[in-house]
Amino acid sequence: MTIRIGVKRGRPDQRLGRFREVLLAARHTEFYAPQLEAAGLATRWGVGSLREIEEGLARLPAVNLRAFLDCPESFRNPAVRAEPQPATERVERTPGGWRRALRLAPHSIAGSFGALKSLACDKPSGKACMIRSLRRVTVHSRVDRGLLREADRDSLWRAFELPVFEQIRGLDGELLAWECEAHTGLHLHAEHAVAEAPGNGGGGELVLTSLAGLRYPMLRMLTGLVGRYAEGLCECGEKSGRVILSPCMRTPPAVGRESLDFASQGALAR
Repeated sequence: MTIRIGVKRGRPDQRLGRFREVLLAARHTEFYAPQLEAAGLATRWGVGSLREIEEGLARLPAVNLRAFLDCPESFRNPAVRAEPQPATERVERTPGGWRRALRLAPHSIAGSFGALKSLACDKPSGKACMIRSLRRVTVHSRVDRGLLREADRDSLWRAFELPVFEQIRGLDGELLAWECEAHTGLHLHAEHAVAEAPGNGGGGELVLTSLAGLRYPMLRMLTGLVGRYAEGLCECGEKSGRVILSPCMRTPPAVGRESLDFASQGALAR
């Protein structure tokens, strides 16, 4: 039996409104259109009649991650244009340039694993300059590209000598969850994510729904990641529930290991 996880800080009415927007966006995709038609959610009236997120999720089948990997274009909503990437200076490769370019003392260096790996390779040569204010490394891991393995985490620790934390992002790059400060699980973003996972009694496959992805809607996607839901006060002080993933199943079987070495955006200090 699965439960829907909702972080208590998120207002139910606002989250339901975002869920309705995602359903309306999904109507324009080749993949979801027939599913929404069968579920009675193909019209604004049908979507507007929903009184809670759980009601809508119960009408929809789970989606295998492989379906997206095989044909991502069938998940794309053509009504939403891709946002242009800002033309920012790659300050991370300019020795001494971070302070001048950002005019602040950043505490975190963040980016995809591929971008951080590239930056780590430049560090010994002096092409990349680390500054003393940095306190952590934040890795952006997308659902369709797998999560960090322990070997990846160790390699980043050896390269930067900073604690490594992970963020889970959706198909649009939206933040869905972040790694606990005590490294004991993943806390869900209240406004962006709904998750389905077994409770404390055992582990099972994590199912994610994004409340923020409109260009690539993500509804009840089977991630291939095995985990369980834990309640109670977290060691980091966070009161909301969290997902604890099994160490042996942090990379979905459907995802090739080489796809983790992506470099979507540069690693930026923040």
